[in-house]
Amino acid sequence: MESEHRKVLEDHVMSEAPEFLGLPPVPSPTEVTLEDSGPQSLPSRAELVEEYKEAGEIHRLQIGLLFGQITVYLGISGGLFAVYFDQQRAQSPILDTWIPVAGLLLTLFLFIISERAGDYSHAARKRAVDIQNQLGFKLYMENSRPAAFGGLATAINATRGIYALGFVAWLVVSFVWP
Repeated sequence: MESEHRKVLEDHVMSEAPEFLGLPPVPSPTEVTLEDSGPQSLPSRAELVEEYKEAGEIHRLQIGLLFGQITVYLGISGGLFAVYFDQQRAQSPILDTWIPVAGLLLTLFLFIISERAGDYSHAARKRAVDIQNQLGFKLYMENSRPAAFGGLATAINATRGIYALGFVAWLVVSFVWP
């Protein structure tokens, strides 16, 4: 008996609450059928072309962001190194400690951000390759030219190398240089 009252109350709340908020009523689960969702069809060629364009734009955007982040990283790191090695500043234990820590944290944070940008770039490029195979396009041809250094010379690996060098430089400044 109690479960019947509970069901009636739940149905009433679900049907009346949207109207109270000015929304159309929510159909009960028994009113929704598979026919209401319409036929499931494959995307049209025009939809695939649009998705292909968007995947290419996302790929280019993420690579652009990656190199923008490298520019910011090199600028800030250069400034921190300049302050750290400035002959005119008094030797300050606070600056001698916190500038390398700031450099290490900056390197770590921007490395993580660039890895995410690289992941998004790879995902967008992979989707573009999948779509181009369906459409017969050839922009992202796999193995269209031999990869340099066995495939190791990529934009993502170049940024990883810059961050690795920066991290090692800040570790040397932190522990070896003083």
